[in-house]
Amino acid sequence: MKRPCCATALMLCMFIFSHRVSAEDENKNIPQKSQRPDHILSFLYHKNEGPNEDVNACDISFINTFHINGSTGINNYFFFTCNTRETDMPVPAELYRIRETFSFSLEKAVFLFNFSNNTNRPFRSFNDFAITSAMYYEIYRRENHSLKFGVNYSSLINRNIGLPIPIPMISYNFVNENLDFTLGLSTRVMWKPKKFFTFRFRYVPVASVFAAFEVKPLSFMILGTEYSYDKDVYMINGRDDKEENLFYEYQRVGERVSIYVHRNIALILFAGYQFAASYIYGKSEFKRYQGKYRVKHAVDNACVVQAGCRLLF
Repeated sequence: MKRPCCATALMLCMFIFSHRVSAEDENKNIPQKSQRPDHILSFLYHKNEGPNEDVNACDISFINTFHINGSTGINNYFFFTCNTRETDMPVPAELYRIRETFSFSLEKAVFLFNFSNNTNRPFRSFNDFAITSAMYYEIYRRENHSLKFGVNYSSLINRNIGLPIPIPMISYNFVNENLDFTLGLSTRVMWKPKKFFTFRFRYVPVASVFAAFEVKPLSFMILGTEYSYDKDVYMINGRDDKEENLFYEYQRVGERVSIYVHRNIALILFAGYQFAASYIYGKSEFKRYQGKYRVKHAVDNACVVQAGCRLLF
């Protein structure tokens, strides 16, 4: 019988929220199995070091799937990151990203609720929270093809883009033993022509781009070359203009290694380079891309290292 997959919550998060290479993104490297684990716990430590900024960060993500019966289940996804920095930039020395997502999965429908608190002082003000709710329904399926229709409302989209109403969405998905392709609000590709080679691509408009080539030279090792563009959005506590955000955008390239010391335990290492980074104080996404922001501070290029582990159970 078909079981709900814990990847459902991840997929929906990728449809709606911005991303960066973090503990939550590390979950994409879980080896394909006939049954995915019900619980995934990930830790990742980051170190960025450049001429005008040094950043230390720690990520934690925890995914839980609770099966009710058949294709019905509840998914819970929690993500937390803390960034501390020594910087010449006029930004807070500490920045946090906190996210909690619940989703309820039926055979053809998924209901999702999410809240996030990306700020320098968590849980201090309701003005620093963002809330999202969404519903997806599979309206068509034939062999490897499927079509989903959904409705999404996000207070963050309302604030940043100026759309105060729920947004209708439609996505097409094709899946076979070598290819998993989704075209919609988020475009995702996972192509695995050989057991030892995988290509991954993800694009979320104005939020993130991710591409990686992965090889599996040994049964317990995955080597990856990757590129990412990401943008984090923070709502600084106590800001005078409640509509203003702090955008932190950057690009990275590097090499990643995942080593499975046990079939349920993986060690993760990454070394790379960060470039084209900047802090931007501004309001909506549209105004930011039109060059209408209050101030922009460029960050010098920096070396990046990451180390962590992932537990599957």
